[in-house]
Amino acid sequence: MGPEVTPRIAAAAQILLGVLLLPLSTIFGLTPTPVLALGPLWIVALGCRMWWRGADHRTAARRTAGVSLVVGVAAIAYGVVALRAAGRSAAAGGGLLGAFGLVPLVLGLAISCLAGISLASSGRGQ
Repeated sequence: MGPEVTPRIAAAAQILLGVLLLPLSTIFGLTPTPVLALGPLWIVALGCRMWWRGADHRTAARRTAGVSLVVGVAAIAYGVVALRAAGRSAAAGGGLLGAFGLVPLVLGLAISCLAGISLASSGRGQ
């Protein structure tokens, strides 16, 4: 395993991160989706550039992964709050959409894990 393996892992993590963030951009409905989808599309484009050009984009990758980590943690927090609200609603006789909180929770966990992998494997910027 040469020195080219680590940038390839970071590039793959960036591409997976962008793909996972795309469904999260539709959480506010379809009207703002084209604007919100620009972030995940940037992450995928950055991952593709890192895959082909190597370590040229490490600083941008670290910043992007840092922002993605914040988005992932926010999605986890939103999922936890939604599940707690669903529990209260079910106790009051409601709870039809109680499992809705699992969607941002699972996406947030996956996004946070991939952002962490990307941060760890991209190393220090030059």
